[in-house]
Amino acid sequence: MNASAQKSLIKSIELCCTWDEQIYDGVLKYKLINMQEEQRNEIREAFDSWNSELSPSLKLIETQSIHEKPEIIVTFGDIDNGNTNQFVENVEAGQIAGQSANNLNQEGLITNATIILSNEIFIYSKSDSNALFSVVLHEIGHVLGLGHANFDDLMNPVVSSDMDEVSLCDANGVIKANRMAMKKEEALQPIQANLDTKNTVDC
Repeated sequence: MNASAQKSLIKSIELCCTWDEQIYDGVLKYKLINMQEEQRNEIREAFDSWNSELSPSLKLIETQSIHEKPEIIVTFGDIDNGNTNQFVENVEAGQIAGQSANNLNQEGLITNATIILSNEIFIYSKSDSNALFSVVLHEIGHVLGLGHANFDDLMNPVVSSDMDEVSLCDANGVIKANRMAMKKEEALQPIQANLDTKNTVDC
């Protein structure tokens, strides 16, 4: 078996990017915009699931203050199929269900991010809450620095409603992607700009 074939058999998750100084204190704030309370609660549960796996390294905290600027915004809207940012397809709906956009500074580090959840699937079609939960879990992974998985995992590009757990490998990927930013005394090295770094986490 050649090296490339062996590599394809290794379960892994891509690492896409690293947060800038916003993550230095081990906290990222998120805000939920333009949604019903039932949807807010489902999305809060998704953030709580990530918190359970990432604690104590990183905490995701909701802000509702108009005076506090969140690092992550979650909202419902129309998905731009021409946009090259991270997508997730929902198996049950057979459509693009969510999209995340990480805004990078000149050094290639994330400064803020937006998660857009499909109006078509979750508002007009009223897809079930389990599907929303799984899609939000997936998109949170993207805004925390993960790419896609090559196996049956939450970060697989095609998500079904039974993908409802953040794995240890998902959490390890987030820590690896942001390890320099969480060690404030070390120079930041953006994941996508460091060609000597293995840009995956093996599972």
